[in-house]
Amino acid sequence: MDQCQESSRKHIHESLRDNMYGRSFDVSHSPSDPHWTLCTADDTEQRLIGSLPPVLAALVSFSAMVRIGSLPDDAGQNPSTIFGLGDQLPPNWASHMVEVRVNWEIAPDDQRSRYCRPSLAPQPWKAIPSLHFKWFQTWRSTAPLTSAVEATALEAGLRQFYDDLDGSHQCAQSIEGQGRRHGDYWHAIMHRREPDYGNSQYWFRRVGNHPVFTPLAQEAKLVADQLANARFAKWLPRLTANGTWHPMAFVDCVAAAAEGNDESFFRVVEEVQYREMLLLFAQTYRDAMA
Repeated sequence: MDQCQESSRKHIHESLRDNMYGRSFDVSHSPSDPHWTLCTADDTEQRLIGSLPPVLAALVSFSAMVRIGSLPDDAGQNPSTIFGLGDQLPPNWASHMVEVRVNWEIAPDDQRSRYCRPSLAPQPWKAIPSLHFKWFQTWRSTAPLTSAVEATALEAGLRQFYDDLDGSHQCAQSIEGQGRRHGDYWHAIMHRREPDYGNSQYWFRRVGNHPVFTPLAQEAKLVADQLANARFAKWLPRLTANGTWHPMAFVDCVAAAAEGNDESFFRVVEEVQYREMLLLFAQTYRDAMA
């Protein structure tokens, strides 16, 4: 890397505190340890998905660029020409992804998004780019998975991050009522984002109690403290009554945010949904490997 490139990278890492989600953001790697680290000011991703294999954490992170159009989907240019990679992940795949991240960060402001969490009601729906899905399949084919059901639920979750609601729905339907009900949880999220709120609540009733509910209640309280939105503060006691998460109340909260015109409230609820998805994705992975 020449001096100009190194200077640009340093400037990027310094300026991202203001440009990415309004929080600090850093991507780092070294030749001896080709793993990247993703951090926000409150270390959201590091805390919630930092234990995932790098390829899964990277795919979750890079879904944001596909969602907002900074990287093309399959309807446009082939993603492999953007990443400079073939169908298979090469040994230095992480450093390539870091360079793509850097290239994206120095794009003009109007090609980025101030906020690129998964939307409460994405329109239009998309499909996960074929190259990204091939990377997931490569990882899946070699990972020591112990549950085919939870591996399918993991795919349903990954597709949600890419707004691939149809693909996620098909995965979730194929395992409904099976395993630890992670597939049913992703099914409920899919209908909530569709939006079909009644159907979402039906699937949450089928999920029953779930291991992410307690940490999700804690994350919702953390979001309320961090983002200080008066409307969300009124919802919080209903969402976290008795120290646990109430998913059907959150469906009502999402509906109120999506159908209103309060941008600040919408973004806070979107942040809670993002953390819900991160927690569920990590839990699905752990149970697929258990």
